[in-house]
Amino acid sequence: MIISMGRVHGWVMDVGGKNVPLSIVAFFSNSDDLDHPSCDGFFQYIPVTGELKKWTGGVRGGWRQEVLGMVTWQDETHYRNDEK
Repeated sequence: MIISMGRVHGWVMDVGGKNVPLSIVAFFSNSDDLDHPSCDGFFQYIPVTGELKKWTGGVRGGWRQEVLGMVTWQDETHYRNDEK
């Protein structure tokens, strides 16, 4: 549904004269502490480019990105992930 709404309303926003592509993110933790999990990074999907990225690190070490692949939508419910 998120993808459908993005197609209707657009995935690029004008912010201060710059075109910024919107993304969908999912945060993850490598911690076993369920009460206080760490934030070890996030996955980012950029619908306008199809890129799927994994971001790890943080404030001290800076953020590192890894391109995992490209998502190609075949129709509203089927996609293909072409891994890097």
